[in-house]
Amino acid sequence: MSLKRPEKEEIPSGPPKLKRSSTKSFSNTISIKPSIKTKEEVKEEEIELSNRPTEDFTPEKYDEAVNSFRIILKEKGKDSLASIFKPTPELKGDTVHLVVENKALEDGFLSQKADFLTFIRKELSNYNLQVSTEINKDTKLKKAYTPQEKFLKMVDKNPHLNELAKKLDMDVGYA
Repeated sequence: MSLKRPEKEEIPSGPPKLKRSSTKSFSNTISIKPSIKTKEEVKEEEIELSNRPTEDFTPEKYDEAVNSFRIILKEKGKDSLASIFKPTPELKGDTVHLVVENKALEDGFLSQKADFLTFIRKELSNYNLQVSTEINKDTKLKKAYTPQEKFLKMVDKNPHLNELAKKLDMDVGYA
């Protein structure tokens, strides 16, 4: 039994070359660039809304529609998002002014904004309605989370609590 040695070994010359298949395509990938609507597409959307009804509604009907949307959010398990509708958002003209406590709630609402607009427009039969959001910067309306914040909020309502805490030599954890 004898082993044959190859007559000539093929040694590649130069840098390696990458071979690409012409049958494979990367067209099925997802782009991270946001889709930019053309002016014509925006005009088409405006035309679609202009053909829809714009009936007047009562404040009671508005409150009922917002409360219905809040209940739907609670049923879906989105309690924190539903909490921003607990004091019914103020309505100025055709714009719903929604005040949220922080950026996280605003981002959560913006992801649901289309659903809210669709629901409220359909319930009230008024497709001119718009929504604007604002982050609450008023400290009186902010919720108290820590024990110190809760105590200070209670002292604002009843100043005698501060005197009681001093007389009883209580440490409520604030300076």
